[in-house]
Amino acid sequence: MPRPKNAIPTKKVTPTITMAVHDRLVRLAKIGIYGSSPAEVARHLIVSGLDDLTKTGVLPNDHQTTG
Repeated sequence: MPRPKNAIPTKKVTPTITMAVHDRLVRLAKIGIYGSSPAEVARHLIVSGLDDLTKTGVLPNDHQTTG
């Protein structure tokens, strides 16, 4: 059965990162706490950070994030 379409529109973003950041994402992916690939780790950390900023009131709660 196909997965239902997200109610929240998404947009693909391709950030440019330094080698030091890349190396850290690779190390975290090897540990497996935040995901099994550097991209999954980065996604988790970005969404988590944005959720924290919303919870503390730094960002308005315009959209619900999932992840």
